[in-house]
This record gives sequence, C-alpha cells and structure tokens, in this order.
Amino acid sequence: MIAHGIDTYGPESNDLEGELFMIDDIIIQVKIRGRMLSIPFNNGLSPLEISTITNQVVKKITDIEENNQTMDGSKMGIVAAFEFATELHNLKKNAGMDK
Repeated sequence: MIAHGIDTYGPESNDLEGELFMIDDIIIQVKIRGRMLSIPFNNGLSPLEISTITNQVVKKITDIEENNQTMDGSKMGIVAAFEFATELHNLKKNAGMDK
C-alpha cells in the first residue's frame, strides 16, 4: 500500500504491515511491525521496489515468528537480517561476485 502524506495513517491501519508513506522527494516512511522507519529516497529504488522489499521483510519476520514463538522483536529483526545477508552472500557467490 502506498499512501501519499502522513495524514493517511490512522487507527484503521494500525494492524497493517508493509505500508509505505511518501513524505517528500527525499524520504519515504515504511511501517514494519508497527514501527515507522524513514528510508532515503535517493537509494536508486522506486516506491514500488521499496514496497516490495518492505513486504519481504514483513514476510521474513512473520515466518521467523511462526517458528520461534518466544523470540522478541529485536532478535527476530536480527535473525531476519542475517537470513537476508546469507541469501545475498549465496547469490553473489553463485554469480562469482564473492571476492
């Protein structure tokens, strides 16, 4: 979901994940697990790509949570980051870019 302007953020969207809010031409805010994060818009990604990545992060954390009911949110974030880093490393290794 891509919303323009912070005003669209309301109580009805509190349970939604992977929301994207266009703040201006420099900053996009994403909502992941109830937390708003500011993402610089100068990273070469389109709003659609940022939304896709945000939803991948939400899915990864949800999958981790389903398999580890006792893990706190911070640890789930670290495990998700490690899993993404492992995937990236393996992709680079398979492409011969691991130097």
